[in-house]
Amino acid sequence: MTDELFNDLLKSVEEAGAIRKGEKPAERVSVYKGKILVEIRENDKAVWCLEQAAAELRKTPKMKSNAKHIREVLRQTQEGFAELLGVSVRTLQNWEQGRRDPHGPAKRLLNVASRHPVELLDSIQAG
Repeated sequence: MTDELFNDLLKSVEEAGAIRKGEKPAERVSVYKGKILVEIRENDKAVWCLEQAAAELRKTPKMKSNAKHIREVLRQTQEGFAELLGVSVRTLQNWEQGRRDPHGPAKRLLNVASRHPVELLDSIQAG
């Protein structure tokens, strides 16, 4: 490890310690509900939120059943998006990799997730 890399690493660890002790605010914070990303804040200002991403998706109706596209626009991990949909990670992977196509209720669920992910998240938390 070079001295420069070590010094960068040391600075990062010291900064993390200061943030943890409350001596310094975090510059970037990702807010999750369970495994689902709902907001990204930089310097205490929201720079991205789940509803904003859904508004972007509503502008592209042709992609409403493309699981990978929806997940990426919503900035979710496969694990988080599978939790939002109530399906297994394996099922989601099969859809994304083209081994299976979502049909019937699954296709409808993807459409709802792309247009109203916040409401879908609310319904999960209420249940």
